[in-house]
Amino acid sequence: MPVTRLRLCASILLVALLPVTAQSRPDPGRPTYTIAMVPVLTPTDIHRRWQPLLEQLARDSGLALRFRYYENSESFEAAIANGEPDFALLGPWQLWQNRQQYRPLLHFGRPLTGLVMVRNDSPVQSLTDLRKRSLGMPDGNDLPSGVLMRQQLHEHKTEPRIVPTRTHANGLRSVLLGRVDAVSTNNYSLLLLAPDMAAQLRAIHETQPLPPPALAAARRLPPDIAASVLNALLDLQKERSPLLGPMLMHDIVEADLERDYGMLERLPVNEAAHEAR
Repeated sequence: MPVTRLRLCASILLVALLPVTAQSRPDPGRPTYTIAMVPVLTPTDIHRRWQPLLEQLARDSGLALRFRYYENSESFEAAIANGEPDFALLGPWQLWQNRQQYRPLLHFGRPLTGLVMVRNDSPVQSLTDLRKRSLGMPDGNDLPSGVLMRQQLHEHKTEPRIVPTRTHANGLRSVLLGRVDAVSTNNYSLLLLAPDMAAQLRAIHETQPLPPPALAAARRLPPDIAASVLNALLDLQKERSPLLGPMLMHDIVEADLERDYGMLERLPVNEAAHEAR
């Protein structure tokens, strides 16, 4: 069997074996709530980073919680548009576009920026150097690494050969392996990369700062359910729990849609976003 098929089978098997709840013996008569995030990482990495925090949230909130995995950004965004997951970690644009289905509970501590990364030994120094070179780009409607980056490539009159990458992690690894000349990603995804791998990369372009990612709750949920997850996370923040570190949830604060994300309404990206779709 080819190596790629073996890896695919292994990934599918792993997802099937991942614990479906944050409790070892869920009560069949008790509702289970799902939490999802855009698949910037592989299933293995998502499970490794998420599961300890998910188990603690289940204990602190008194809820049965299950992580819901999506194959790629497009399937994740389709699910968000339909309001499928009960809770979701969303980028600012995903949240704003789906604000009728979701409301932010809390947001992360640092702004979100798009990055174009190359290997340290790459001759590429700027966006204009990408002309006729390959650029890995995540699928879906990500604002900094997709919509804004395409807009800025157009402004620089640069047309690289776009290579779709299923996850941000895959794109970053593709640069390190020399499979693409550069990759469009964001500062949060770069922080999730192993430090020794990140040290082999450098940024040649960065977009303007945007509001940070948010944990959002489906508006269909009862207020007390959403509040129990919010309060459990804020309590962990007060305790400076190390469980928040792997999720980059440093300095999380309670969020307000208009205050924290209303500026996206005035951002001149609507036309670019429609073109990206």
